[in-house]
Amino acid sequence: MPSFIGVASTIGTLSYVAPILLALMAWRTLRHPDRNGPLGRQMIGWGAVTLGLLGLINIARGLPRTNEPERLRNAGGIIGYVSSSLLSDLLTVYVAVPLLILLLLFGVLVVGRHSAAPDSRSSALSTGQAAPPASGDRGGGCPRAGVWRRPGIRHPGDRRSTPDSVAAGQLSPELDQGA
Repeated sequence: MPSFIGVASTIGTLSYVAPILLALMAWRTLRHPDRNGPLGRQMIGWGAVTLGLLGLINIARGLPRTNEPERLRNAGGIIGYVSSSLLSDLLTVYVAVPLLILLLLFGVLVVGRHSAAPDSRSSALSTGQAAPPASGDRGGGCPRAGVWRRPGIRHPGDRRSTPDSVAAGQLSPELDQGA
Protein backbone atom coordinates (compact mmCIF):
# COMPACT_ATOMS: atom_id res chain seq x y z
CA MET A 1 0.00 0.00 0.00
CA PRO A 2 2.76 2.58 0.72
CA SER A 3 4.19 2.10 -2.79
CA PHE A 4 0.77 2.82 -4.31
CA ILE A 5 0.58 6.05 -2.30
CA GLY A 6 3.96 7.08 -3.70
CA VAL A 7 2.89 6.39 -7.29
CA ALA A 8 -0.52 7.99 -6.75
CA SER A 9 1.12 11.04 -5.21
CA THR A 10 3.34 11.39 -8.27
CA ILE A 11 0.94 10.75 -11.16
CA GLY A 12 -2.48 10.86 -9.46
CA THR A 13 -5.39 9.04 -11.06
CA LEU A 14 -3.18 7.92 -13.90
CA SER A 15 -1.65 5.43 -11.44
CA TYR A 16 -4.60 3.08 -12.05
CA VAL A 17 -3.83 2.75 -15.76
CA ALA A 18 -0.05 3.30 -15.58
CA PRO A 19 0.80 -0.45 -15.62
CA ILE A 20 -1.33 -0.95 -18.73
CA LEU A 21 0.21 2.08 -20.47
CA LEU A 22 3.74 0.97 -19.57
CA ALA A 23 3.02 -2.53 -20.90
CA LEU A 24 1.74 -1.05 -24.19
CA MET A 25 4.82 1.18 -24.48
CA ALA A 26 7.11 -1.81 -23.80
CA TRP A 27 5.23 -3.95 -26.34
CA ARG A 28 5.55 -1.23 -28.99
CA THR A 29 9.25 -0.76 -28.25
CA LEU A 30 10.07 -4.47 -28.32
CA ARG A 31 7.80 -5.34 -31.24
CA HIS A 32 8.87 -2.53 -33.61
CA PRO A 33 12.03 -0.82 -32.33
CA ASP A 34 12.68 0.81 -35.71
CA ARG A 35 9.40 2.78 -35.53
CA ASN A 36 10.21 4.51 -32.25
CA GLY A 37 12.96 6.86 -33.33
CA PRO A 38 15.74 8.20 -31.10
CA LEU A 39 15.47 8.05 -27.32
CA GLY A 40 15.49 11.85 -26.97
CA ARG A 41 12.48 12.14 -29.24
CA GLN A 42 10.59 9.56 -27.19
CA MET A 43 11.49 11.24 -23.89
CA ILE A 44 10.29 14.65 -25.12
CA GLY A 45 7.12 13.20 -26.62
CA TRP A 46 6.07 11.08 -23.66
CA GLY A 47 7.04 13.87 -21.24
CA ALA A 48 4.82 16.34 -23.10
CA VAL A 49 1.94 13.85 -23.15
CA THR A 50 2.33 13.22 -19.41
CA LEU A 51 2.53 16.92 -18.45
CA GLY A 52 -0.39 17.87 -20.67
CA LEU A 53 -2.66 15.01 -19.60
CA LEU A 54 -1.96 15.23 -15.87
CA GLY A 55 -2.30 19.02 -15.96
CA LEU A 56 -5.71 18.72 -17.61
CA ILE A 57 -6.80 16.10 -15.06
CA ASN A 58 -5.65 18.35 -12.24
CA ILE A 59 -7.62 21.33 -13.59
CA ALA A 60 -10.69 19.14 -14.14
CA ARG A 61 -10.56 18.03 -10.49
CA GLY A 62 -10.53 21.59 -9.14
CA LEU A 63 -6.80 22.42 -8.88
CA PRO A 64 -6.02 20.81 -5.51
CA ARG A 65 -2.99 22.23 -3.66
CA THR A 66 -0.18 20.37 -1.93
CA ASN A 67 -1.67 20.94 1.52
CA GLU A 68 -4.47 18.51 0.50
CA PRO A 69 -2.56 15.32 -0.39
CA GLU A 70 -5.65 13.09 -0.66
CA ARG A 71 -7.31 15.42 -3.20
CA LEU A 72 -3.99 15.71 -5.02
CA ARG A 73 -3.75 11.89 -5.31
CA ASN A 74 -7.29 11.81 -6.73
CA ALA A 75 -6.36 14.45 -9.32
CA GLY A 76 -3.16 14.71 -11.38
CA GLY A 77 -0.63 14.13 -8.62
CA ILE A 78 2.48 16.22 -8.12
CA ILE A 79 3.31 16.23 -11.85
CA GLY A 80 -0.19 17.45 -12.72
CA TYR A 81 0.02 20.04 -9.96
CA VAL A 82 3.29 21.43 -11.30
CA SER A 83 2.14 21.61 -14.92
CA SER A 84 -1.30 23.06 -14.19
CA SER A 85 -0.62 25.36 -11.24
CA LEU A 86 2.20 27.20 -12.99
CA LEU A 87 -0.03 28.07 -15.93
CA SER A 88 -3.23 28.71 -13.98
CA ASP A 89 -1.49 30.90 -11.39
CA LEU A 90 0.43 32.97 -13.93
CA LEU A 91 -2.41 33.08 -16.45
CA THR A 92 -6.04 32.07 -16.06
CA VAL A 93 -7.56 28.62 -16.24
CA TYR A 94 -9.13 29.65 -19.55
CA VAL A 95 -5.66 30.13 -21.04
CA ALA A 96 -4.04 27.19 -19.23
CA VAL A 97 -6.44 24.57 -20.62
CA PRO A 98 -5.77 25.33 -24.33
CA LEU A 99 -2.02 25.47 -23.64
CA LEU A 100 -2.11 22.08 -21.93
CA ILE A 101 -4.16 20.66 -24.81
CA LEU A 102 -1.55 21.98 -27.26
CA LEU A 103 1.20 20.41 -25.14
CA LEU A 104 -0.65 17.10 -25.17
CA LEU A 105 -1.14 17.22 -28.94
CA PHE A 106 2.52 18.16 -29.45
CA GLY A 107 3.54 15.10 -27.44
CA VAL A 108 1.25 12.86 -29.46
CA LEU A 109 2.71 14.20 -32.71
CA VAL A 110 6.29 13.71 -31.51
CA VAL A 111 5.64 10.17 -30.29
CA GLY A 112 3.71 9.33 -33.46
CA ARG A 113 6.54 10.73 -35.65
CA HIS A 114 4.24 13.05 -37.61
CA SER A 115 5.74 15.94 -39.50
CA ALA A 116 4.24 18.90 -41.33
CA ALA A 117 6.99 18.92 -43.98
CA PRO A 118 6.70 16.83 -47.16
CA ASP A 119 8.93 13.76 -47.20
CA SER A 120 11.06 14.57 -50.25
CA ARG A 121 11.89 18.14 -49.25
CA SER A 122 12.52 17.40 -45.57
CA SER A 123 14.80 14.48 -46.43
CA ALA A 124 16.61 16.58 -49.04
CA LEU A 125 17.25 19.44 -46.66
CA SER A 126 18.29 17.26 -43.74
CA THR A 127 20.67 14.96 -45.64
CA GLY A 128 22.05 17.43 -48.19
CA GLN A 129 20.96 15.17 -51.06
CA ALA A 130 19.21 16.41 -54.16
CA ALA A 131 15.42 16.35 -54.02
CA PRO A 132 13.81 14.02 -56.53
CA PRO A 133 12.41 15.98 -59.48
CA ALA A 134 8.67 16.18 -59.97
CA SER A 135 7.15 14.69 -63.10
CA GLY A 136 8.18 16.80 -66.08
CA ASP A 137 10.50 18.94 -63.94
CA ARG A 138 14.28 18.87 -64.29
CA GLY A 139 14.72 19.37 -60.53
CA GLY A 140 15.87 22.96 -60.84
CA GLY A 141 18.61 22.28 -63.40
CA CYS A 142 21.32 22.18 -60.79
CA PRO A 143 24.72 21.49 -62.39
CA ARG A 144 26.20 19.94 -59.24
CA ALA A 145 24.87 16.64 -57.98
CA GLY A 146 23.82 16.49 -54.35
CA VAL A 147 22.84 20.17 -54.00
CA TRP A 148 19.19 21.12 -53.82
CA ARG A 149 18.15 24.47 -55.31
CA ARG A 150 14.78 26.01 -55.93
CA PRO A 151 13.66 25.80 -59.57
CA GLY A 152 13.61 29.02 -61.56
CA ILE A 153 16.41 30.77 -59.64
CA ARG A 154 19.65 31.29 -61.53
CA HIS A 155 22.91 31.10 -59.65
CA PRO A 156 26.29 32.56 -60.68
CA GLY A 157 27.87 29.16 -61.33
CA ASP A 158 24.87 27.84 -63.25
CA ARG A 159 25.68 27.35 -66.97
CA ARG A 160 22.21 26.54 -68.27
CA SER A 161 21.43 27.85 -71.71
CA THR A 162 18.23 28.68 -73.53
CA PRO A 163 17.30 27.12 -76.89
CA ASP A 164 18.13 30.39 -78.72
CA SER A 165 21.59 30.62 -77.16
CA VAL A 166 22.33 27.04 -78.06
CA ALA A 167 21.53 27.78 -81.70
CA ALA A 168 23.72 30.91 -81.64
CA GLY A 169 26.53 29.08 -79.86
CA GLN A 170 26.61 31.35 -76.80
CA LEU A 171 25.07 31.57 -73.35
CA SER A 172 21.99 33.63 -72.64
CA PRO A 173 22.52 37.32 -71.70
CA GLU A 174 21.17 36.90 -68.16
CA LEU A 175 23.77 34.22 -67.48
CA ASP A 176 26.57 36.44 -68.81
CA GLN A 177 25.60 39.16 -66.31
CA GLY A 178 25.59 36.76 -63.38
CA ALA A 179 28.90 35.03 -64.20
